[in-house]
Amino acid sequence: MKIKEQPQNSVHHNVIHTKHVFSVNNQVFIKELNADTALPAVETAEWFPVNFQWIPVIKLRKTMLSTSNEITSNQ
Repeated sequence: MKIKEQPQNSVHHNVIHTKHVFSVNNQVFIKELNADTALPAVETAEWFPVNFQWIPVIKLRKTMLSTSNEITSNQ
């Protein structure tokens, strides 16, 4: 059996695992597949609410900068 060599310029990355989400009236839901189903074509899913709060990007940036400044000043 011959092993197929990879080209030297190929780059391998870890798989990114994602989940389905949606939001209604500021409530975020995440989709969990039912593990009892053996066939993907007969897949069943349940949507569960997630404790999640949207914050403006500006507020997030200020919080991150503040935390970063605290960490660097404590070193």
